[in-house]
This record gives sequence, C-alpha cells and structure tokens, in this order.
Amino acid sequence: MLLSLLVPTLGCRPQANDDPSAGGSAAIESNPELFNELQAELSELINATSLTYQQLEYDYAEDLLDRLDRYEAYLAGDSTEDPPRFMPNLDAEEELDHLREVIRRWEDQTGKNLREEIDALKADVAARTGEEQFYPEFQKKFSAAFDDFIKIEVAEIIERRNRVIHQQAEDLLGPHRAAHPEIVEHFEAMLASPQYAPPDQGDPSPAT
Repeated sequence: MLLSLLVPTLGCRPQANDDPSAGGSAAIESNPELFNELQAELSELINATSLTYQQLEYDYAEDLLDRLDRYEAYLAGDSTEDPPRFMPNLDAEEELDHLREVIRRWEDQTGKNLREEIDALKADVAARTGEEQFYPEFQKKFSAAFDDFIKIEVAEIIERRNRVIHQQAEDLLGPHRAAHPEIVEHFEAMLASPQYAPPDQGDPSPAT
C-alpha cells in the first residue's frame, strides 16, 4: 500500500549527530494527540496525491508509440481530435502540460526529434507482413529511441507529485508552526528526504 511509503519514515528526524532515529520521541511526547492526527492526515495526503500523479502506463511498445504519436500531433497543432487522455487521474490541462515538459526535456537531453522518432518506428510497424510473431529489431529500435523518454517521464511526474505534497503539507502543518515547532520540524524533515523532496531540494527516485 502507498501508506507504507510514509509510515516507516515518520519516526525519523535528522539531528546534528546524523542519527536518523534521534528526536522522534521528543516530537511525539510534545503533543501525542496532535502528532498522531497530523501523521494520519499527512499519510492520507501523500497517498491521495501519489494516486493522482501516476506515471504514464502502457501495455507494450506499440501502445506507447501510438500514445506518443497522439500527444505529439495534438501538442504540435496537427490534430483536430480532442486532447489525448491516457492519465485519467490528472485533469486534461495538467496531463498535456506534463507531456509537453517531458518532450521538451527529452529533446533537449537527447538531441532527438520526437516526431522523427515516432515516424521512423511507425514505418517499421506499417512494413510488417503479419507473418512474424515477434519483432526483436523493432524492440531494439524502440528501446534505443525511448528508454530515456520513459525515465524522464517518471522523474517529471514525481516532481509534480512532490510539489503538490509540499504545498498541501504547508497548509496542514503551517497553523501549528508557532505552537508546536518540534512536531512541524519533524514532519518537514521527513518531507525533505529524497523520496518527497521538491525538485529544487533533491532528485527523487522513481516510486515503486
């Protein structure tokens, strides 16, 4: 469950001695009721946000190729169809904004052109005779073209998730900052870990 991503880290509070387990009891003891309440609400917040910001899913290489084809055509203004919707937990505008940013990063980092890569692979698919059961050469070409794209997409959606988590966590924790700073600092230290750090504070690894 997504809840397991959060709960094991809630007892950790970075200290000067670098002992990640030190200080957790002090935050709990300062106000156990508030600590448990905020822990539960923060866990729910992270779980709900993580369900919303899921990576782009696909069944096989040709399926992803079709999705990228439709995204690129729409973003380039070459499609009269409705916006492609393959990430239904996001609203349509944010889905397109996410893919637009992923395409920009991928093209900048690789020097490739998305439309050219898509069209080359579509030509391979169109040339199939229907007699083959497997297409290892296509898979090699697809992997060479889009393995980096997939990694970039995962990283970007995690960045979006973490930004939202921090915005919502501030709304949750902010009202208690003055009266219970040790509790707020405890949860903020957890949110500063690489798993939940916003883009300017860390390099979040893909969630599992």
